[in-house]
Amino acid sequence: MCYDYFETMQIEFFGLNASREELREMHRSLLSRFIIENVLRQEQGLEPVDRSSLIERLEKLLGFNEEHVHVLFHQVEEELWAYSWYSYTDEWAWFRAKQDVEHYLGKELTRTKNEMLERLTEEKYQTQFETYVAEVDMQKQKKISKKQKQKK
Repeated sequence: MCYDYFETMQIEFFGLNASREELREMHRSLLSRFIIENVLRQEQGLEPVDRSSLIERLEKLLGFNEEHVHVLFHQVEEELWAYSWYSYTDEWAWFRAKQDVEHYLGKELTRTKNEMLERLTEEKYQTQFETYVAEVDMQKQKKISKKQKQKK
């Protein structure tokens, strides 16, 4: 153990043996956390946080240059965006499937058991997934909008 200047706070140090691949995995994880934290802070109107010294130490250990760090940052950012899009569209498709099933059942909804409602929702979700996703897909919306303008 090491003690700080005033000998009031204890700082523990640990040793860790890791392969290059494990260090890369740690770096990607910390980088993901850093990106997510800053996006959330931005949404809350807070100042961004600085990259942790641990991220910088891992980059130095791995021999990453500034360009590689920049490319890696954007790769991780894109992966997080893809995951967010998948999560959002998956939830949207489930919501829409349940909405359609409830609409189809109408007055029978109150007499339908939860297990049956879940099964019907799952079936609708599976068969209509692409349709539901298209409802919120901005890229597809642009194409549809362009086609509508061309028809006018």
